[in-house]
Amino acid sequence: MRMVTGAVLIVASEQAFAHSQMIPFPNQVFAAEVLYPSSIALLGLGICFLLWGAVCELRSPRNAGVSSLAAMNEQSRESSK
Repeated sequence: MRMVTGAVLIVASEQAFAHSQMIPFPNQVFAAEVLYPSSIALLGLGICFLLWGAVCELRSPRNAGVSSLAAMNEQSRESSK
């Protein structure tokens, strides 16, 4: 879920930057003052969430329960002999 949140924040950052480029001349300066910093903040948060999700995913593999089940099956076979 963290990786999805990071991806969404990165997309929001890109959209904020794109909208700051599309606003016509008289209001462009004011829009850039708001949208550039918010774009950078969203990009930073998105990268942090994406990396946090990747690190957590590497630390806890999804097949951790499978190895413990295999160990329990092996112990039950040994005890039945």
